[in-house]
Amino acid sequence: MEKHTKKSKNNEAEVFGYNYFNDRVEQLMKELNEKYLNHVNLYAGLAYKDDPAIMGLLITNENDLTNHFGNLMLPNKNNPYHEQRKISLCLPDVAELNWDKESSPDKNTTIISDIDHDFIPQNQYAVTSDTKQLKRNWRDGIQTINTSHTQAAQGWIGNQVIRLNDANIIVRTPKKAAIAISSLDGKPIRQSNKLLITLVARAIPLSGRKLPFLSEPIKSQIQIKNITSGLKLVPLNAQGEKLESIKPTWLNHNFPQKEGTHWFLLAS
Repeated sequence: MEKHTKKSKNNEAEVFGYNYFNDRVEQLMKELNEKYLNHVNLYAGLAYKDDPAIMGLLITNENDLTNHFGNLMLPNKNNPYHEQRKISLCLPDVAELNWDKESSPDKNTTIISDIDHDFIPQNQYAVTSDTKQLKRNWRDGIQTINTSHTQAAQGWIGNQVIRLNDANIIVRTPKKAAIAISSLDGKPIRQSNKLLITLVARAIPLSGRKLPFLSEPIKSQIQIKNITSGLKLVPLNAQGEKLESIKPTWLNHNFPQKEGTHWFLLAS
């Protein structure tokens, strides 16, 4: 397996998909996901499988035998292990899955037969979810989340003021950034005793595709509407450990990245 998991010398392809025919790899993937889902979030006090803020999980990414495996064996990939011969992949029989059976659509279902049909009007440049909580504007390159427990803005938000229900985000860093405020105690942001504030801008590797990454500092001002008194602003390091606390000007705090972190805990 080792020699076939190496990238080709020109870095064009990788090999995935061993779980389809290797029982040990399949078992390791199951163990990984079991441990991941049962991991308890230090701040929320909940396992990921029990956290209502998590609506889905990507079990595996790009794990296939076609593009990543077969593609690696093509002559133009310069794979040192490539041979000019037919490749045969033998897969075990798989029982039919319940969700894979044909079913009749509900009477209110809209059946789409033209996959190229565009349901967005030609001159429209933004969409909003039916709950009004998610918005995406591809002309300005900005996406916002505006729920009672999480409020965020990301994209080309530099030099702009983003007004959300319980937060105003004023970004002085030019170009791209992502800023999010999330309640960690199950209460709405306005009443929460524990808020996680995340600020991230552009990040690039120091050299080539290798660690470490250099992260662009963010200069921003965040105004949060919260009725709880006695909250302290504490920077967190990459391991989630608390650093020296900062005294915020209530409802209005500047976030220069002199602390060298992307995460801040606003808590009592």
